[in-house]
Amino acid sequence: MGSPEVGGCDCNEVRRHLWPYLDRETDPPTCAELEAHLEECSHCRRMVEFDQSFKRLVRRCADAEPVPPSVVETLRTRVEAVIRIRQLPST
Repeated sequence: MGSPEVGGCDCNEVRRHLWPYLDRETDPPTCAELEAHLEECSHCRRMVEFDQSFKRLVRRCADAEPVPPSVVETLRTRVEAVIRIRQLPST
């Protein structure tokens, strides 16, 4: 799946910090670790690019009202499930 540990963090840590990173809510040291990892890990880089595109699409289509955190979490869970399914080896 991605690099186990590159740039001071691993793929799981990138996933854990992904949305705060995209929203520019991570502290500078964490941001630097994530960016170092992303420079080396194509899997995580693709994941970030997908989520950036997803957030742009949602922003374009969404109402002006804020989305409740529960809806965001449900949506994230569903998208992650689809991504996992697509990454399964073909049989």
